[in-house]
Amino acid sequence: MVIIPDHLSDLIKKGEVTSRYYNPGDLFKEVHLVLINDDQPDPAAVQKMVGSGKLYLYNLPVGRSLFYRSLGWRPWLLNGWSAPAVALARKILPSLIRCHGNHLNAYLASCIKKELNIPYVVSLHGNPDIDGYRGRLGTTWKKKLNGYAIEAVEIAAIKDADHLLPVYSPIVPYLERYHITKYTLVYNVIGYNCIKKSHYDIDKRNVKCLCIGRQQSSQKDPSSIIEAVIAMQNASLLLVGDGDLHESLVKRVLEANASERIRFIKSMPNSELLDQMNKFDIYIYSSVNFELSKTCIEAALTGMPVILNDRNGEPARELIGDHFLLVEGTKESYQKALMRLIQDDQYREQLGNRAYAHAQKHWAPAKMEAKVVEIYKSVMAEQVNLR
Repeated sequence: MVIIPDHLSDLIKKGEVTSRYYNPGDLFKEVHLVLINDDQPDPAAVQKMVGSGKLYLYNLPVGRSLFYRSLGWRPWLLNGWSAPAVALARKILPSLIRCHGNHLNAYLASCIKKELNIPYVVSLHGNPDIDGYRGRLGTTWKKKLNGYAIEAVEIAAIKDADHLLPVYSPIVPYLERYHITKYTLVYNVIGYNCIKKSHYDIDKRNVKCLCIGRQQSSQKDPSSIIEAVIAMQNASLLLVGDGDLHESLVKRVLEANASERIRFIKSMPNSELLDQMNKFDIYIYSSVNFELSKTCIEAALTGMPVILNDRNGEPARELIGDHFLLVEGTKESYQKALMRLIQDDQYREQLGNRAYAHAQKHWAPAKMEAKVVEIYKSVMAEQVNLR
């Protein structure tokens, strides 16, 4: 059983569909996806995410009034909402429950475990104390209120979990704060279809740059990248993504008469992106999140030279080394980095090869998927022994 807060229809629309994402290693014959919303995704599109497993889909929506009825997600007032999930699990009797993200979905898993003794594993995709509503993203009082209100639910869920899977190192301090020891750092299982670059020759009259990511004012603003490329007549840029900044970015490019060199695509299937990525010369990225982004992993697995900002001088551990070219995040720093990669053929090739070697050693999807399968088997075996 996988309990999901996301709207799968949105992921499908954006092309973010990864094979076996909800059934690593095709370990399970049946996969029951429980959506805590009213989303009705196309089962045919979801099937790829569960591999060869038989797919079942359910909806257990949170509803807008639950926050108020539970006085801000108080755990003891969520029992009425969690009861149908427990009843569903009693009917299915899954071997394991997996939650992607530590939200109300993980709290449901803890409720099911208490009633039915079914183990659960939770992956953490951010540190709420840093990049959540209790941290940098708490830009309004409503967001801060939500961030602190959900904290009790989050703590209960991670303390009851049989194992936790942080997807990059900056999440670990959050777990250590609550003295959690049963965790394993497992990076996102992505990039199976990456195609290694065959050469690093470029046309220095038109260097092809690629940037993939949500164009968000509070997290992933590519404005400095765009300004750097506008200032360089020998560089072009494709931006794939959408967000609250999208329209203003398009307008800026039009005002600069740079629309022939700087293009936008709101969404593209991940399989198509991975098929095309190796045809670009340089990958360039911007984010203030304390993370290792999926797109930078995919670019590295392709062997692309990667330029990205250093998160105000405090990059995540995974970004430090000679495999990425880190910059301050200003227009000038991106422009300087681009010029270096364009002018220095040897360095450009070395950077791409180092990114590839580092990615294969630390982030190869087959290794990560096997690691998840091993953890699943260990958790289930431990549960059998306890019985």
